[in-house]
Amino acid sequence: MSVCANVASAIVGGIYAGALWLFGSVWLAALIALAVMVMTTGALHEDGFSDAADGLWGGFSPEKRLAIMRDSNIGGYGAIALFFNLASRTTALAGLAQPELVLFALIIGGCYSRSLITLIMGSLPLTGKTGLAASAGKPKAAEMAVAALLGMGVCSLIGHHLFGPGAAVHLIVWPALIVLFFMTLVRKKTGGYNGDTLGASQQLAEITVLLAMIALTHNAAQG
Repeated sequence: MSVCANVASAIVGGIYAGALWLFGSVWLAALIALAVMVMTTGALHEDGFSDAADGLWGGFSPEKRLAIMRDSNIGGYGAIALFFNLASRTTALAGLAQPELVLFALIIGGCYSRSLITLIMGSLPLTGKTGLAASAGKPKAAEMAVAALLGMGVCSLIGHHLFGPGAAVHLIVWPALIVLFFMTLVRKKTGGYNGDTLGASQQLAEITVLLAMIALTHNAAQG
């Protein structure tokens, strides 16, 4: 999964660079890159993000929340959440501006966010017996360890390359804390994870990585 994510990230990063060279606008390049990213994954994680927002805040019991998530229609909470999702990612990609930074940010976000998903699947109970999350099964301890080491390793290598020692802490810790907070809320509201909340976790981790990259880039420019 991480290999595929890295390949897709490299392709999207190349498209961003090409669009920036062709049009000379970081905003247009960011929009094109994000559109390609969404089409590459079939909007799978974005769909989970919006469904999770609808269910978690639209229902008043675990059963009702899960039923709302299974509904293919998008509600008010989901639409608002998806808007802020796409807006924050577009803004972050445009803010990074340099194709090298965009490429590395996408690689970190794609790899590390999926590593965190593996840890969630191995640590929390599954709320249903059907769907993509159920068909994926529960990862073994060795698989969780490999995922964690791979994700943190990518953060460490790229963070050190771009910003020097200590940068990896921000790229590793902040996404993990955001996902931990979110999944704590998810477990309280539904009892465990499903495909939609896994997709939402991936998106939250990726957004946090992009924001951390923005902060590190700003600090490096100031220093």
